[in-house]
Amino acid sequence: MHSIAKNWHEFRVHLSSLNDWLLANAGEGYKGMSADSKITFWFEEEPTAEVVIAIDAYWDSLTEEGEAAKFALDAEREAAVLEARDALLTADLTTLTVAERKLFMNMPITDEDRDALLAKYPQGE
Repeated sequence: MHSIAKNWHEFRVHLSSLNDWLLANAGEGYKGMSADSKITFWFEEEPTAEVVIAIDAYWDSLTEEGEAAKFALDAEREAAVLEARDALLTADLTTLTVAERKLFMNMPITDEDRDALLAKYPQGE
């Protein structure tokens, strides 16, 4: 196993979206991350120079505002999910959206489902 270790930023980093980016951009050799005094990205084989440069650029591009916005979106999505669950108690089951049906049947939902619920149950209005 090979790794790339980075010093933490002075702000919270949205690890889920970072991992999604790495899965999409770091190649098939990317195997995950670990987090302690540093954040470490693990690879089955030594990553190419292009992958290292891309990771460095992405890591350096993270901003406190951008990461905070990701956490805020997570909170809005979860609030919409809770509102949708409450609405299911009195809903006409024949008019449920796909995302609502997944909630009703206690199936896993994706970020796309959460976005659909957020569109139907907007928060902060």
